[in-house]
Amino acid sequence: MMKIKNIKLKEKQNIRDFSYIINKDNYTILNNFFLRSNNINIFDREDIEFLKDNYHLKTIIDLRNKDEVLLNPCNIDNIKYYNIPLFESRKRKSTSSSSNKQKVSKVPNIYEVYLDMIRTKTAKKQLKKILKILMNPKNNCILFHCTFGKDRTGLISLLLLSLLDVDIDIIKKDYLYSNNYLESIANDKYNYYLEKSRNKEYALQMRDIFLVKEEYIDYIIDYMINKKGSVINFIKKELGVSERRIIKFKNSVLYKIDK
Repeated sequence: MMKIKNIKLKEKQNIRDFSYIINKDNYTILNNFFLRSNNINIFDREDIEFLKDNYHLKTIIDLRNKDEVLLNPCNIDNIKYYNIPLFESRKRKSTSSSSNKQKVSKVPNIYEVYLDMIRTKTAKKQLKKILKILMNPKNNCILFHCTFGKDRTGLISLLLLSLLDVDIDIIKKDYLYSNNYLESIANDKYNYYLEKSRNKEYALQMRDIFLVKEEYIDYIIDYMINKKGSVINFIKKELGVSERRIIKFKNSVLYKIDK
């Protein structure tokens, strides 16, 4: 059974190390190479120093849009920083609750959100930039993050682990592990939207936006399979990553486990 290697910090965060993962050919990822996380810019200073000292953190890829970055800018010293948003900020539409006149946010279509991260020319261009950084061993240890470390970070994890021949069930297990961190946030959001709208169904729908579900990642996987036959073929043909480059990448970050 695969054990998720969550990193224990002073404050609970949605951060983990990929060195625990074993791929289909019994290879594992080298230590201190890849970390996935929620917004690292809200971390306690001691936790940042812990990551620097113990994981030799060298590079950060920030997947948030400009508005999110303005709210919590990166102010971490001596780290290479890349802000590569998968989509830009949008003006939220509002809808009136049937029980009162307060305006509340329209429930986003999570499937459309996921597709927007991968189907547009702009998104593909950004994904190609991200993979180029991830696939360069000179950048390790690399931490990539968005706000909650679930959707955008989950997509990058899917692509990265697929490049390393990790079984899809393991990728899904890592993806769903985020709910250990997200559940309390989702419950708080439920209470907030219930109070604001007095509409339980709406509050439940909004709560789900702050969680990850297997159907979400299945949807994006199916999209790539329908488009190019497999996730790895999508990466090759839609994002322009060559087989030669993939082999070189795997050779640089994987090592064989002795049976």
